[in-house]
Amino acid sequence: MTGINTLPEGDTTIAVYGTMGVAAAGNTPGGRGASFTWTDQSGNFWLYSGVALTTSPRDLWEFNPSTTLWTWMAGDIQLQADYGVQGVAAATNTPGGRYYGSTWTGADGKLWLFGGVGFADYLNDLWSFDPNTVMWTWEKGSNTASARDQNSLDGSLGVYGTQGIAAAGNTPSGRSLPISWQDSNGRFWLFGGYGFDANSITGWLNDLWMFDPSSGEWTWEAGNNTLVALDSNGDYGRKGAYGTRGQGSKKNLPGSRYAAQAWVDSKGIFWIFAGLGADSNGVLGPLNDLWSFDPSSREWTWVAGNDTTNNIPGEGPGGTYGTKGTLSASNYPGGRVGASTWTDWSGDLWLFGGNGFDANNYLNNLNDLWVYSPSTGEWGWMDGSSTAALYDNGPQPGVFGTMGQFAPENTPGGNDNAMAWTDSSGNLWLFGGLATDSQQKVNFMNAGWEYRFTSSFALSSSVSSLSISAGEQGTSTLTVAPLNGFNSAVSFTCSGLPSGATCAFSPTTVTPLGKNSVTTQLTIAVSSSASMAKPRARPFVPYAALAILFGSLGIGLRRRRLSRWMLFLIAALPMLAVISACGGGSTAGGGSGGTNPPPETANVTVTATAGGLQQSTTIALTVN
Repeated sequence: MTGINTLPEGDTTIAVYGTMGVAAAGNTPGGRGASFTWTDQSGNFWLYSGVALTTSPRDLWEFNPSTTLWTWMAGDIQLQADYGVQGVAAATNTPGGRYYGSTWTGADGKLWLFGGVGFADYLNDLWSFDPNTVMWTWEKGSNTASARDQNSLDGSLGVYGTQGIAAAGNTPSGRSLPISWQDSNGRFWLFGGYGFDANSITGWLNDLWMFDPSSGEWTWEAGNNTLVALDSNGDYGRKGAYGTRGQGSKKNLPGSRYAAQAWVDSKGIFWIFAGLGADSNGVLGPLNDLWSFDPSSREWTWVAGNDTTNNIPGEGPGGTYGTKGTLSASNYPGGRVGASTWTDWSGDLWLFGGNGFDANNYLNNLNDLWVYSPSTGEWGWMDGSSTAALYDNGPQPGVFGTMGQFAPENTPGGNDNAMAWTDSSGNLWLFGGLATDSQQKVNFMNAGWEYRFTSSFALSSSVSSLSISAGEQGTSTLTVAPLNGFNSAVSFTCSGLPSGATCAFSPTTVTPLGKNSVTTQLTIAVSSSASMAKPRARPFVPYAALAILFGSLGIGLRRRRLSRWMLFLIAALPMLAVISACGGGSTAGGGSGGTNPPPETANVTVTATAGGLQQSTTIALTVN
């Protein structure tokens, strides 16, 4: 990893704004966590508000990962919101200082924001920001706290409408730390969080919502609009309906929860891991279950983890780390909240830190880095520590190294609620959070980190074998798939070809662009002379006939009947000549000059090369 804009160890800097709209090396948002984040269509990172040591500023920042420069784009250090007129963009509009909400980037490039906690209220307002005009628009939801709960907390009530039916008046209730995704159609999905139900009760929610930007309407998709008491401690929520592990069903539904980890994989499937919430028995506690949701079928699947949490309040399951760098079905992260997540180019899911349980079941801010492969169902512990110190000793410290330089030993310290992005090359970026420096001091930091993958590519063939006759040719389509931002020229060679065979590629080199794979056609040609070079069986019948003839001649000589056998020999010689010319009788395939040889086989290795990188694939070749 490498640190970008790291602060002095143990410190939390105040923001350095510079000039609005102008990038500069000295600019920094300052230490903060739980901010709202986006990645725009140009691959730049955006950050809004969040929680700092003493305030939640309403400032908006842009970060360019290519130049590693911050730009203060809008807002200031004040807290209050200015809603303006609903549906109308204005330079003076601002959502106000807030944290623990949800975001997504629209197909039109606008940045969207929902809810969170602001002015000590649970909010349900929906905003959009246009990077081109640098203006906010209050789109939907309430601009006032309309309800007070059983604990005198204020927030906005939801309008659920009819489940499964979109309506202009529908809106989720005010909440914090919901789980959110964006589907392939640009629609925004929201699940759970901590907030208000329809009866002004606050607790852990399990309702599922979908917002369609094209219609501007919310749909209550699943879950409950009211909460029930989970225990005698005043906790409200809904227990999970897990069903059968690995089997999707519309009857399945995760229990109420907040601060879970969420991803969207390369197939458009939504994922949830852990969080704090209710298990299958309605027991509230730290969870370690893994769920997937198919937005097309509307089915939840309990994939892995436990369907129960410990009955002892405040305890949860530890992790099984295995061997660092190795994926295994037996590996599994400990339960946690507030971790940072990414999805890489191949659709694998990445998770860093959060507040959770280590390999020894200790609860602390973690600094472990994990990857999950949806295709294999395996977790891998990739970096960081498998153990966290007790609270008395502080979380694992960071190893900062030299700013701007990658090193295997570099790693962030234990961190909770850091902000995360993925750049256009598939690298993972981390900023701020409630973080730990090298001296185990914990505070809201402004340290920035990059986890860079090694760029590479994968090579595959459309066929695994080819059968070619002499004088003919066969083809295969070779696909080069870029990994982690790979964009170099790739050339090709063949080895292991039999005598008389050649290979060619069209085009001779390919260069991937973005995430798109590229192809070339491999042609293997076998010359007509290749069959001539093969050894053939000697004719058997003429020589056998001659042996019989001369054997008989010897017998005849012994019997003094020379004249009769000489006449027989003279008569038989023309017949032997005909048999010899025909190759000694019948042959497989009727070929001339003797019996056809057996087919020749070879394993042809196709190698793709880009600088020092090489990948290969093998094709089984049969020459007839």
